[in-house]
Amino acid sequence: MKENTKVIIIGSGLGGLSSGVILAKNGYDVTILEKGAQIGGCLQCFTRHGAKFETGMHFIGSAAPGQTLDKLMKYLEIDKEVTLSQLNSQSYDVVALDGKRYEFANGREAFIKKMATYFPNQYSNLVKYFDLIEEVANASSLHSLKYAESDSALNMEYQLRSINEVIDEIITDPVLANVLVGNLPLYAAEKGKTPFSTHAFIMDFYNQSAFRIKGGSDKIASALVNTINRYGGKVLKRKKVTKIVCDDTHAVGVEVNDNEMMPC
Repeated sequence: MKENTKVIIIGSGLGGLSSGVILAKNGYDVTILEKGAQIGGCLQCFTRHGAKFETGMHFIGSAAPGQTLDKLMKYLEIDKEVTLSQLNSQSYDVVALDGKRYEFANGREAFIKKMATYFPNQYSNLVKYFDLIEEVANASSLHSLKYAESDSALNMEYQLRSINEVIDEIITDPVLANVLVGNLPLYAAEKGKTPFSTHAFIMDFYNQSAFRIKGGSDKIASALVNTINRYGGKVLKRKKVTKIVCDDTHAVGVEVNDNEMMPC
């Protein structure tokens, strides 16, 4: 254990738990505090009449062997505990619009071919659209997990331009344009505001491959807790942080449930 490296993380959602694993694996003394009775944030599930329901993470992408999420799951040491089931590669997502259904297929060629069956006059535009999706996604070292291999100019351009601005420039059929942004609720996009780069990352992430988590996404939360525990950390429930305590320069601890001081 490293000296003077006691870390407190507030909240046990996916961000808190995965950060906890990274810090614990690197020798930090990690404590995660969750104010509720259940860990996981949007990884929580609930059961009604014997059926299990998701609250947030309904399916995940890029989890086939060697892809981005597969690598992350291995690093977080949850790949053995979390079992995935691949969705139909010809219809991993479906957009319903004006009484018609438009199926999304995994993979560049399959996606373009399937979408062109609905919009045959847009084939060349679909090729341009997907070329740009891949170009923007691959320009980000964070997205590809390839350190220092990035295109900052391209990243900046499509972080400044909105989704609808770019798509309307490429796609000339307004129905197809609406279909391509049919998954906007995944990332709460706003017209004229959300950058095209966000759309590109999401589209590329799910188009590579798509899976559901067998038994519910709360399996990810419990697996992350197990990794944290293996490295000496802990996750505590019903511990509401009511105050962050600071000295003249930095945080030195937290007050929990209005009466307990925990130093860090």
